[in-house]
Amino acid sequence: MAASLTAAAHRLRQKAASALYRRGLARYRLGDHRQSRPDLEAALRSISNWRMNQDGASEDAPGMHDLERRIRHYLIDIRRTLELEKANCQKIFLRKDSEKRLYDDRPDRQEEQETVEVDDSDEAIEAKLRALRGGGGWCCCGYRTLGHWVKDFPRRTEFKSGPASITQRTHQQQRLTASWKMPSSGEQPELILKGGQQTVSQTFYSGEVLFLGKGFAWIKLLDAPGDEVPESVLEQLREMTAAVKKKSRTQLRHRKAKIDETVEYVVYVSALDLSNTRPLRLGAQVKMRLYSDTRGVGGEDVEVTAEPELPSQVEEPEAPPEEDAEAQDHKPRYMRSFETKVAEEERQVLDGSYEGEVVRRAKTYAWIRPVSSEKLPEHVRLKLKEMCDGFRRKAEDGGRGKPFCGGIEDDVVYVANPDLSTKGTILSVGMKVSFKLYMDKKGVGGYDVTASEEHIEKMLEAIRKNFETQEGRKKSLQLRDAFGEGPDSFKDVLWVGECTHSFSLAAGRLAGVIPFADEASHPFSLNKACWCSTELRWPRTLEKKLELDLVENIKLLRSKEVWCADDINGVKLKQTLEKAKCPHSSFDTIFWMMPYVPDRQWRPPASISQMMYYYIQAFLESAAHVCKEDGQLVVVVTSAQCLSWNLYNCKPKWQERELQPEVWWFDVAPFEKHGYQSRFGDGRDRYVDHPVFHRLCDTVAVCWRMNSSASAPGEDEAEVRGVTEDDIMERKKLLEDVGKDPSEENTAAAEVEGK
Repeated sequence: MAASLTAAAHRLRQKAASALYRRGLARYRLGDHRQSRPDLEAALRSISNWRMNQDGASEDAPGMHDLERRIRHYLIDIRRTLELEKANCQKIFLRKDSEKRLYDDRPDRQEEQETVEVDDSDEAIEAKLRALRGGGGWCCCGYRTLGHWVKDFPRRTEFKSGPASITQRTHQQQRLTASWKMPSSGEQPELILKGGQQTVSQTFYSGEVLFLGKGFAWIKLLDAPGDEVPESVLEQLREMTAAVKKKSRTQLRHRKAKIDETVEYVVYVSALDLSNTRPLRLGAQVKMRLYSDTRGVGGEDVEVTAEPELPSQVEEPEAPPEEDAEAQDHKPRYMRSFETKVAEEERQVLDGSYEGEVVRRAKTYAWIRPVSSEKLPEHVRLKLKEMCDGFRRKAEDGGRGKPFCGGIEDDVVYVANPDLSTKGTILSVGMKVSFKLYMDKKGVGGYDVTASEEHIEKMLEAIRKNFETQEGRKKSLQLRDAFGEGPDSFKDVLWVGECTHSFSLAAGRLAGVIPFADEASHPFSLNKACWCSTELRWPRTLEKKLELDLVENIKLLRSKEVWCADDINGVKLKQTLEKAKCPHSSFDTIFWMMPYVPDRQWRPPASISQMMYYYIQAFLESAAHVCKEDGQLVVVVTSAQCLSWNLYNCKPKWQERELQPEVWWFDVAPFEKHGYQSRFGDGRDRYVDHPVFHRLCDTVAVCWRMNSSASAPGEDEAEVRGVTEDDIMERKKLLEDVGKDPSEENTAAAEVEGK
């Protein structure tokens, strides 16, 4: 009787999903996407609930799977239509004045302009370039190293010739600006070079850093400019210094800019003008050359000669209350609010230190299970049990179907991120920690939480052993399979999502194309192969030297003929690569290391899986247009992400067939030895020098080969190559058991058998 009722309930749920789908489809065909989308999403949730309650195989499973596929197809189309409508609406407000007209099919009448013939031939441009250089018969080529070109010519501008524009980029993406001077009558137009950066002194001048901004600095000249600096440049320097002083008294006053009336000359320095990766600090002594452009006078080839003096370790007297209050105001906002919250909850710190294991983690807090709860004081255990029982009742009464802390029966301790002993520490599930306890109005919490270095080392050792076994090496993606190997077998590779190009730089060092950090030579060169390293948006602010690392990495990559660019969208690869004038149109390997949606927003884990599945699928469909027929698409994620994001079933369509995914182990450790660091896409670990979280996970490379295809419906499933889902679950269980005492497991097993 119970079985028949369950089957009837399943059929009823299927009918509900089908009914919602039919109603949503009817509204979709009428063009009412606003009413159609809730019905389709409700149908998708109904299918998910049906699958969760399904105990075993069911005859309704094929029908439900086909229904889910249709629903997802219509939801994707609705989202694409919505994005297209938003883009079209934005165009209305982003039009230029010359494009604004009442009717697009009735353009405003344009007055006929007299066309002037312009000699924009290569000979005319080269002649003007030779005149600017003061002679010389060579002209640089875009396919060779251009060190002399960079030193002799200005930057960050472009050639312009009438309505058309000619852009000459150097190897370091630096430009020269030219414009045509149009005569009033009859004379030949003149090509005028302007707006660029011109070096005005070969002598190095010493200076002191007075102010640091986001990607730039103001530096006081300690040496008076010599006779080699023209009077026009000195006048320009005086005007710029006066403007900076005025700005320091108004806009920069709250940032404590130390630019007073005693400062005679101030020059501008960009992060791109630093000759090495040493960051500038307030009060540091530097040396530099001077240049001038249309905006003022700046410093180039900047080198740090002396760091500012550190304060002595002499004990200072206690600060008066006014200074304490001022220091309190300069604390981060989240710390001030957290301290207020702690005071309101009347925290009472307890004595003693305890060991525990992280069992649950969120963005701002975690739950820790004490290893030996019987060692806790009696009144603490009672308070802890009362708190956890309250959360369990709240979870049951809430009706969300999610038990508290994953349904764990043991009592757990709450830990907030500000209570971690080290700033920026990221806890992971299964990590062993030590902590101290406190009690407040809400219950029991932990503070001064420290990760166990011994446990972290055991986890890393267990991950390394996987690649030392014959089975592990057999199921691993080798470097030569992805990037080729020297001297003449390198592949054409496109990297996507390279924030600072640290992964592509590490890959170049491992392949022998780029020298190691402490060496000057390397065994191979790319020859005819083309490597391109791209990103959607490069970092624009100095967050933990990200911009300085970016500048240094780009210099190294471009010196070895690696094309680097930003504004390359992973889901619109063909269009954005063509817009950026990429030197190659098709690649053997398109590689994305640790993908994430590029808005740097934190999301709860429950909402990430489905979003990342469609996001990666969109990337694969876009990358297929710029991948060779025998090429491959590679996405590297953690093994847990591979299962959670359902990448085993991600089969993008290409030329009327589905590409079959292959999963392989991927060893990140060699890349980390050469500067690469895996980080969170939402930036939560941006302030951590050496993040540990991703290093405690198995990493896999999911590959889609362009000449592969998934099995057709009704055919036998093709044999899975590489790593299976069972392999990942077995490795997960192995890593969870790292550091556990075997005697405790045997005792627990005996207790279960006794029951």
